[in-house]
Amino acid sequence: MHANPDWQIRDAVLGDLINFDWPVHYSLSSQGSALILRSAIGFFLPPALFGKIFGLAHLDLAVYVWTAAGVLIFLLLLPLPRRGGWRLTVALFVVIFFSGMDFLGVVIATESMPIFPLRLEWWVPLSYPSLTNQLLWAPNHCLPIWIATLLYFRHRHGAEFLRIMVAALPLTLIWTPFAVIGLLPFVALGVGNWIRKFGWHKVPWGAIISAAAFSLPIGLFLLIDVGHIDAVSRHRQRPTQSATPCSRYRSTPTSSS
Repeated sequence: MHANPDWQIRDAVLGDLINFDWPVHYSLSSQGSALILRSAIGFFLPPALFGKIFGLAHLDLAVYVWTAAGVLIFLLLLPLPRRGGWRLTVALFVVIFFSGMDFLGVVIATESMPIFPLRLEWWVPLSYPSLTNQLLWAPNHCLPIWIATLLYFRHRHGAEFLRIMVAALPLTLIWTPFAVIGLLPFVALGVGNWIRKFGWHKVPWGAIISAAAFSLPIGLFLLIDVGHIDAVSRHRQRPTQSATPCSRYRSTPTSSS
């Protein structure tokens, strides 16, 4: 599929994770300092490890397989029919074409049906894209959000709720901070309901302390001294031809620090 502009930055991050030693850093000889690549890199780590071991020749396929695995986990967590047939087919089509605020917004604003394939989100400054649109533009953000959200809804009434949330939320930090930001109000409400139902004496303090300890290095990696992070901008011309299918993963330093 066509790689939209967002993938230029992601390809640069993935390329640097493959071609540079970890933790990725960039030397600035003029300033005598180095910049560390700090980003939500969880989505890119398995493909980057694949690229380090097997090279760049099949990296596009590795990213595809890794993304497809995330989509499969998402689909398996949904309350879909477990047997093949027309019910499962219809349910899958609903998931694939699921679209809420954007479709309704176009109908309300224009009093007509959307014109395919024009973008639907023009009608409001905030974007409520369809699931397929999210997957095309930002699988590194949407997949952990989808999976963590489904884990919340599947287990919000069970005794295992706290353990699952204290395990899932810290893991999403290295993937995308949006998952934690979006889920915190729901998790807070779920924790309140859980305490009323099971009591304070059932709180898994050991799991919570372990999750806090696990989250500390990730939090430091993403947040420490944020106000003093230098920005480096480098403009490159688009190459006139591609030598290999993955030639966009180049080994030169990027502006993604």
